[in-house]
Amino acid sequence: MSGADPGDFGQGLAFGTGDTIWGKTTGGLIRHAQFDINSQSGVVIHSFAGYPNLAPLGIDPVNKLCAGISIETPDNLRLIDISNLGGGLFTLDTELFPTDNPNPGNSGSVTFGGNNVYAMDSDNGLIAMSLNLACVPTKLSATRSAANLVLSWGRGDYRLQGATTLGNWNNMSATSPATNSAASGIHFFRLVCP
Repeated sequence: MSGADPGDFGQGLAFGTGDTIWGKTTGGLIRHAQFDINSQSGVVIHSFAGYPNLAPLGIDPVNKLCAGISIETPDNLRLIDISNLGGGLFTLDTELFPTDNPNPGNSGSVTFGGNNVYAMDSDNGLIAMSLNLACVPTKLSATRSAANLVLSWGRGDYRLQGATTLGNWNNMSATSPATNSAASGIHFFRLVCP
């Protein structure tokens, strides 16, 4: 596969949208590849750093989520937002496995089903999580545009709130992006799930 080294997909492999696959090996990058079944070839279209200990993974292409087992101390399950591949990956949640025994082969399995994610970390137990997909955590980003601040968020049914002092929140917008005038005096922002 063009853009991949041998073993890059060795410990985690999952199908994405269309003719794409995701792969991972401990110490390597998370790889996202496009494949052509007719020519039996593929090319890596995205590579993501920041998850060196992640190995087994699963993909929910409908809700644009990745979940992977990170072999650390303690081993844990990471839920990752893959909705904005151009902007990178964003960790939404980290859950610890019930025990922390050695897993020298970095083996396990992750799968999505309905609004749930299931993970089995060899010699360390199971995690089953129910996902509230309307309120999956998201990253609030801010950029400047002349004298304005443009706030955007990637997913979920959120309301943007602003305040001049903490604790005195007012609803601002229910859609992303939202523009805040520098003259408004608002200095604090948060997203609220309805």
